[in-house]
Amino acid sequence: MGYRSTNQMFVHVGFEISPYKRTRKCKNIKHTILPISTFVYLPSSKFQANNKNGKPSSRARRNDDHASVEDRYQFGFPHGFQSCVGAWRLRHDCCHGQWCMALIFGDSFWSPNQAHQPRGAYVTRPDVTVICQPFDLEMSYSRNWRKRSNREDPKRIYAAEPVCTLFLTRGDDSGTLKSLFMLLNSQVFFKTWDNLKGVIQEGKDAFSSAHGMPLFEYIGLDEQLAGMVNHAMAESSTIIMKKILEVYRGFEDVNTLVDIGGGLGTVLNLVTSKYPQIKGINFDLTMVLANAPSYPGVEHVPGDMFIEVPKGDAILVKRVLHDWTDQDCVKILKNCWKSLPEKGKVIVVDIVTPIEPKYGDVFSNVVFSMDMLMLTQCSGGKERSLSQFEALASASGFLTCEIICLAYAFSVIEMHK
Repeated sequence: MGYRSTNQMFVHVGFEISPYKRTRKCKNIKHTILPISTFVYLPSSKFQANNKNGKPSSRARRNDDHASVEDRYQFGFPHGFQSCVGAWRLRHDCCHGQWCMALIFGDSFWSPNQAHQPRGAYVTRPDVTVICQPFDLEMSYSRNWRKRSNREDPKRIYAAEPVCTLFLTRGDDSGTLKSLFMLLNSQVFFKTWDNLKGVIQEGKDAFSSAHGMPLFEYIGLDEQLAGMVNHAMAESSTIIMKKILEVYRGFEDVNTLVDIGGGLGTVLNLVTSKYPQIKGINFDLTMVLANAPSYPGVEHVPGDMFIEVPKGDAILVKRVLHDWTDQDCVKILKNCWKSLPEKGKVIVVDIVTPIEPKYGDVFSNVVFSMDMLMLTQCSGGKERSLSQFEALASASGFLTCEIICLAYAFSVIEMHK
């Protein structure tokens, strides 16, 4: 942190980064940032590492004198990720491994063209350094090689890890996390995190403190945000639902399936495509269904789940209950109970928290991050344990509640009447 730079935004090249140590790699294999959209090469202006007297060190002068043209170009972040850290901008001297960094906390996304504009800044917030280790962890999804032959200038080759395909729009209806990523790192959601202190100390609703109203009321008034939410849920749900259809057999004996909060109808379309005997009822607010496309075997029905739910053999409640308080969940589930026939069932898809979270465990980390998201964005929302789901089921009149199978981090739970 003792270095200064007149330029910013560059990824550490030629070193291996881990949360515990930094070591030089002779092959110059470098883990870089998770790609979201376009990577850009940015020209770096001259920079200096100052000594204690504030003058450029001899080492810094040597670096600048001997650096090749290629060395003065660093690998840039995908502009989508910049918003995650608001944005973190970093540069590294390829020759000697010296860090030069500047931090900028912006309030909007930057396009590649905007990223070229100089925005040098010095660290002024003492708490900014807490980002360092999480940032190291984020820089673990892709690779950037820098290779040199005897007679050629060094060339940089980018290679994405398989996980990066989850953030691509491939045009094969396989789903993507791109829209969800952009939603969670939008201005609206970022502003809410500034009010986390009030949630912890005073029990306030962070979203209402930031925006003057709860999340879903705000979505109803912001057409652009509503569009982002609908696309994020549709695209991310495709990934989860395709996995569920591989491992879950509970739709085989269903004739009418109601999807509560079904959004654009993407999930029901997947279900009815595999089980054409099912009549799908996509149930959501009128404003949501206004943009829903038509699907064979799927009927869009507007309404309010807190008032009444359409009748069906089974009711799907996917990633809905974690948005609401226990009292609200009981209201929803009681309405489901009323609309089900004898021996009907509710199919809940949600994360179930582990009994004993483990440090360093991937699943525990996923649960924690989702629970924190609910804490900040949804008033009273939370991830729940199996015993908490059982309590909700019992309070709503259901006789049984059990986990049937897993789809990635999500549990498929059946509540039987």
